[in-house]
Amino acid sequence: MDFPLAPRTDAYVITRLRFRTMNVSAWPAASSSGPVLLDPEAMPFAGAPRTACVVGEPSTSDAYIIRRYREDPNDGPEGRYNVDTFIAWVGSFPSHLDANRIVTAASTSCNANWRAYERSAVFVQQQPHGSDHWLPELPPHVRTLIALRGE
Repeated sequence: MDFPLAPRTDAYVITRLRFRTMNVSAWPAASSSGPVLLDPEAMPFAGAPRTACVVGEPSTSDAYIIRRYREDPNDGPEGRYNVDTFIAWVGSFPSHLDANRIVTAASTSCNANWRAYERSAVFVQQQPHGSDHWLPELPPHVRTLIALRGE
């Protein structure tokens, strides 16, 4: 199946709401039992320099937390790894947003194509940096996931 096109909605979601989108078919089946390694190149924020790994885990029934761990030699030993946190909603707009308001703001129609677009997309939004943005080393659970994958 082709990814449904909704260019006005896509433009509004990306420029106004600051979301990144990807096709749901590229989203790996996430484990409901805990964190999983994700392919950094499949994420809508691919290409970040020195990405060590990307970890995803369920947050709520409709959202996932994604953490991108990047090496940053400029931050010194106390902040060797930078952690960028994202929330991803798979196959639906975030529940805190009013989908009808997005339709109106994007000057489009809430028709079958638009609903197919919503179901076929992963909406990813970067979160502000918290106190855990700078880490001296990767957390133990991340090192375990990397070891299990054989890196």
